[in-house]
Amino acid sequence: MGLVQRAYHMDVSNSVDVTDGEAVSGAVSAMLAPHYPGLDFPTMAQLFTDFTLLYDGAYPGYHGCEIRYHNSQHVLDVTLAMARLLEGHARAVDDNARLDDTMVMAGIAAALFHDSGYIRRLDDTRHSNGAAYTRIHVRRSAQFLAQYLPRVQLDSLVGIC
Repeated sequence: MGLVQRAYHMDVSNSVDVTDGEAVSGAVSAMLAPHYPGLDFPTMAQLFTDFTLLYDGAYPGYHGCEIRYHNSQHVLDVTLAMARLLEGHARAVDDNARLDDTMVMAGIAAALFHDSGYIRRLDDTRHSNGAAYTRIHVRRSAQFLAQYLPRVQLDSLVGIC
């Protein structure tokens, strides 16, 4: 029995297309819904939509992703891994020891926007490519989240993510 080849665009389980934000969003929601029925799934879907807009260059005020590795596929793969960790934790502990919905949403938001600091603003004329922010992209990602999260009524996550 030989090894099954995995296409470049598929996750490690070869079941989710990590180049498709909607596919990852659906997989994440399906994974978490049984354990977190009160989670705000419409807002989570909005996070995925805005992430896609940001990386595609359609989010107001921003260029798209200009970096080969820290691209949308990488981020969606990381986000899927985060959801699997959250699901695994929920399965492994008693209901009273589970993370609350706020922490689950923070985990997904942090995973989705962990490399947003590489994305340049449209008015950024200092650098011709987001790779110039490698050394400070984590801080820039936190700054992006601090500005973005209140726009989607997730003010409570600022400082957590």
